[in-house]
Amino acid sequence: MMVLTDSGSTKTAWLLLDRGEVVAEATSKGLNPHHISRNDFLQIIEQAGISDWPVNKVAQVYFYGAGINNEDARATISAWLKDIFEQAVIQADSDLLGAARALLGRQAGIAGILGTGANSGFYDGRAIQQQVLPLGYLLGDEGSGFALGRQFIKGFLRQELPENLHQAFRDWYPGYEKLPAAIYDSPTPAAMLAAFVPFLYEHRADDYIRQLLVGEFDRYFALLEAYPAGLPVALVGSVAWHFREEVEQAARQHDRHIWQIAQSPLPGLQRYHTTG
Repeated sequence: MMVLTDSGSTKTAWLLLDRGEVVAEATSKGLNPHHISRNDFLQIIEQAGISDWPVNKVAQVYFYGAGINNEDARATISAWLKDIFEQAVIQADSDLLGAARALLGRQAGIAGILGTGANSGFYDGRAIQQQVLPLGYLLGDEGSGFALGRQFIKGFLRQELPENLHQAFRDWYPGYEKLPAAIYDSPTPAAMLAAFVPFLYEHRADDYIRQLLVGEFDRYFALLEAYPAGLPVALVGSVAWHFREEVEQAARQHDRHIWQIAQSPLPGLQRYHTTG
């Protein structure tokens, strides 16, 4: 049996495979080893019901996650997983490598993530060979759900929105009067700001929103100019998936071709790890 895991900034998706077929699925909170402890990890696993799986029959675990960006993080998450899947060989890698393997397979290209957070890298068909430092939500995350939410809420608080859009948001989010205190008091401010993205999706036809979207995605694709030209771009994440049109518009402005966009990398990772 095999376990495939995609762990983003806010949530983690799990698949249990037997002879290449999915026999169980689960969802848990995000498992970034920089943000949680071993006890947190074990509690999250328990709450998600994963410890009820036939864990001793699992031979391989492939964990792709946000925050797996150095050997220490890889060793930490591998040790925690070994506490659950005692008989398994554990392989922990970055969510960016997971995106690359899922969408590009074994061909070279530029892999990217546009979800709550954002990332990108040049993939040579085997490994990520070049990467613009993502810097996280405080210093980077251009094009991410966090960045979109931040730009929008900043415009709302400064009363820069058109009146109809300003009123629509007040109706959509009754707690608007408690902003920005609620954001600063939140233990997960990036996730809180990203939670406003559904409003942007509902109003994406509005000129103000469309300009905000394309402008933020333009900043993301400007970073991709560090990578070789002419390579296909493959993107994973809910933001890329739901705002495909605006993402493709920004890509064209930077002479980039979108090869594929997927909401989740797991179907592609299932193919990658079961077809050889």
